Amino acid sequence: TIELGTQKHKRSFETNQLKGEYDIKYRYFTKSPKTDIARYSIAAAAGDLLSNDTKRRDILQLQDPDGEKQKIDYEIAASLPEGLPQTP
Repeated sequence: TIELGTQKHKRSFETNQLKGEYDIKYRYFTKSPKTDIARYSIAAAAGDLLSNDTKRRDILQLQDPDGEKQKIDYEIAASLPEGLPQTP
């Protein structure tokens, strides 16, 4: 038996019921205003030398960089005049 989860939210799993191979990846995120300010400064200083995706993933280390890009795309789309043809 193996227990997974955070305190008070642990679940037990019988390992003999797990079939196949598994890869477990874990990313730990800390929130620190000082670190966030430094990361935003570095991303801004990189300018056009790096893609926005690289800035979101590697410099800012956002938990959901794809979701953040989607939000930005929605905001841009909402600001466009109605009837303007949109390209995918």
